[in-house]
Amino acid sequence: MPSISSGSIINSNKSSCFKKVLFILSRFVEVLNAFNKNAEKRLNCERLMNYLKLTRSEMDDIITFILNFQDQCGSIFSSLKLKKKIEDRKIYLVAERIYGAIQCPQTIHLSESQCKVLNDATYLFKFVKRGKGFPIDSDNGIIIKILRLREHHPYLFELKEGDLLYPSPFGLKLGESILSYNKSGRSMTEFTIDNHTIIVNNDGTSTK
Repeated sequence: MPSISSGSIINSNKSSCFKKVLFILSRFVEVLNAFNKNAEKRLNCERLMNYLKLTRSEMDDIITFILNFQDQCGSIFSSLKLKKKIEDRKIYLVAERIYGAIQCPQTIHLSESQCKVLNDATYLFKFVKRGKGFPIDSDNGIIIKILRLREHHPYLFELKEGDLLYPSPFGLKLGESILSYNKSGRSMTEFTIDNHTIIVNNDGTSTK
């Protein structure tokens, strides 16, 4: 009877553990798809934990991983797309720029300070740069604030050829509305643009 080496057993265990982790993550992602149909859904993590035979600590680790991944996707990959590339028999992950608009949510929450940044960006775009985009590699203070705003609300801006950032059609409409509110001295709390509800949260920063 042929003997089984300890190395084979270790490799077999590694493969089994990897397949289990892959199955758990795949199943978790499948379940998260339910939020696409119903954003108000509450995912019962207790039931999922029992189904996947996870400990509470393992479930907490999975949730932390998913949330961290979500944050990375919302900022780093808001304008980038990862692709697999094979070169010289080596596997690489490469990033490509995404050009074009991102769908905006039905209800948008903005802080007063974010409204001020969008106000300044719209004024700068229309009356100073005369329709020219913002260079994303600039160290200009207002452009840095615009880039930070884009991390939280990527649908307000579009990245185009030459790595220039432009207000999206919706972002420009919203910015023009904020300019109008500020010019008239009216307060902004809640208003509607193209069937999208914008709610302005008070963070102690005046937008006027």
